[in-house]
Amino acid sequence: MYTVPDPSPTPQKKRDQAVSSETKVIKEDKESHTEAVVQEILATQPKEIHKSDHWLYIIDSGGQPAYQELLPLFTRAASLNIITLDLSKPCNERFDLMYRIDGQYLPCHSKSTQLAFFQSAVSNGASFKPLDISCISKKPRHSMHLVLGTHYDKVSDATLKEKEEILKSSMSSLESYLQNCIIHQSDDDSIIFPVNTIAASEERAKYSEEICKAI
Repeated sequence: MYTVPDPSPTPQKKRDQAVSSETKVIKEDKESHTEAVVQEILATQPKEIHKSDHWLYIIDSGGQPAYQELLPLFTRAASLNIITLDLSKPCNERFDLMYRIDGQYLPCHSKSTQLAFFQSAVSNGASFKPLDISCISKKPRHSMHLVLGTHYDKVSDATLKEKEEILKSSMSSLESYLQNCIIHQSDDDSIIFPVNTIAASEERAKYSEEICKAI
């Protein structure tokens, strides 16, 4: 004698099927939205595309180590790389690098520091592939970098100044043209643009205006 297995799905199987179905719907929605954007771009007349040379090239890496390693592949002379540093944490504090794939975090089995991340971004950004854009008369020679310091509300002015000195000291070993790739504040020549991301909307608007002027 033998027992015939129950063909009805178990609660776990039902949950797995529901998750799989939901994931499929999300994926189809993303593909549909992407296709709509592509078709809108393709529908634009070429003469309309060349009306202006004010193009903004945006890459959101989300701090991914894979992007950091391949930065020269994506960087163009007309691009701006925003380097985000947490002012509330020491520049030399080691942290675990993580990959983020399909919403899940996976270990990278490597550690780094904010200072090393800064140096790597500036150095790698110099190894760009020139992009010939016929409609631009004044072609930039290299990409630029803007250092955004978050959690400004958690540090004192003395701590901010200390981090400024650490970054500038690390820049002394870079070639002069690399040092010129970092945007400075016009009033005090500092390179960190401190922001408080949980500030009221009026204060955030002030930060945004200052950063836009600097860029």
